[in-house]
Amino acid sequence: MEMLKALGIDNTIFIQFLLFLIGYIILTRLVFKPYFDAYLERYNRTTGSEEKATQIVEETALLEKEYEENAKALNFKIKKIFDDEKKDALLKQDDIIKDALLKSSELKKSSENQLEETKKNLMNQLSGEVEPLAKLIKESVIG
Repeated sequence: MEMLKALGIDNTIFIQFLLFLIGYIILTRLVFKPYFDAYLERYNRTTGSEEKATQIVEETALLEKEYEENAKALNFKIKKIFDDEKKDALLKQDDIIKDALLKSSELKKSSENQLEETKKNLMNQLSGEVEPLAKLIKESVIG
């Protein structure tokens, strides 16, 4: 105890220690605890937000990949439909062209036949008129 008295410490140390404990308890409950609770809540929100942002980015990447796959599948379906329709159109075009060529060749043959008949008829008519016309020319020249 003498050593404590030499340092200037007396019986009031217990009162000072009791006052320190009371102040510490009051400050802990009124200042430090609310501050630490706010700090923990802010940390949890930040950490939760980062995790949520990471999760949203991952979901976005998955949705983008799914969209690309769906777009490719749809593109393939559209291309297949387009190719099928193009093939059908080309077949119809070929049929129409063949029909047109057939009809035109038939029309050409019938026109040629008709012209031949007309030519023969005209030749027959002219051959019947050539002799009287030749006699008429002969008489007018010889006279």
